[in-house]
Amino acid sequence: MPQQSAKNNPDKRYLKMYDTELIVGILQPTPYGVSGEIVQGFLDADGKSRKQFKPYISSSFSLSAPRMRVLAHELVRDIKPDIVVTIGSAATDAYLKVAAEQECATPVISIISAGIAKNLAHNLENCPSVAAIEFEPNNMLHASRYLHAIKPHVKKILVPYSSGRLSIKAENDVDIIKNYFSRRGITVTAMPTKSMVESYHDICAQLDQHDTLMLLECDLPVERHRAFAHECSKKDVTLFSCAIDAPFFGSSLGYAMNCKPLGTMAFAYAKRIIFEGFAAGNLPLHTEKDKRTLYVNTHIAPSQGLRHEDITRVLSLLQVQEVDQAEILLHRPEYAKDSQPILHAPPSQKPPQLR
Repeated sequence: MPQQSAKNNPDKRYLKMYDTELIVGILQPTPYGVSGEIVQGFLDADGKSRKQFKPYISSSFSLSAPRMRVLAHELVRDIKPDIVVTIGSAATDAYLKVAAEQECATPVISIISAGIAKNLAHNLENCPSVAAIEFEPNNMLHASRYLHAIKPHVKKILVPYSSGRLSIKAENDVDIIKNYFSRRGITVTAMPTKSMVESYHDICAQLDQHDTLMLLECDLPVERHRAFAHECSKKDVTLFSCAIDAPFFGSSLGYAMNCKPLGTMAFAYAKRIIFEGFAAGNLPLHTEKDKRTLYVNTHIAPSQGLRHEDITRVLSLLQVQEVDQAEILLHRPEYAKDSQPILHAPPSQKPPQLR
């Protein structure tokens, strides 16, 4: 069994509060999009608390399991952080397995990967203690309504998705999309792929037969949207992505939530684990409520098959709110002038139906 941490000692915890070398290791697939927002939420919360943590941020720039394992080994062997935050299923799976192999008991906070964390914590010998933070699943019925509202002339939608990762959730999302649009005489083509990145050319080859490309949440690293956006703009195809900063990488439409609160909660959990001596596994699962918002890149929209009068009508109906885009979209602030947020309907209400 792994040795227990000395952090339960009150004197140790007191000293840690003033230790400038208190390190949080963060393992993530990419510094952009959801991961970037979560990390920024953690850092912002830490900044308000006299910077109690020194972050070591490790990005794989892919969902590759071997690459994640290399970075996980580096954290365990070389960095030796006081606490670890893993973002996404690939990072959580890789780190917990490596930590168990090395009998490393450093506590872990798993974000948007509670299922894998719970399974490994139950079945993996020497698995470190894990706390979990999630957000409510994307409501693809709401997403479909918003797409139909802003593009009432949509006819054929292509929905590629990674079949090997979270395939049940992806298939359920596709079924919801199909059911919504089929009742309105609109064709939806589901395209399961082994990898969205590896299937790029196959997906692009299908764009000539469709007028809209719809990408599911967390299925494509956000920086990869640029290539798809380029092809969509060339072919007058609307790119609707369930990623908050997709419009800043060339997508005309993005539907997602601000994930900084997940990072803020991770910081709160880290303090409870390090300074108050809580075992990570004894902290309750935290689920962030669905607050997804529709974003429209008004500069790109005309080149991707969206009509000015439809955009104007939707923006007016759904009450556009001017916000600091650099605050929402931390990594692409230079595009802020071209994107406008639309307020999300409260979870208890349906998005407005346009006629």
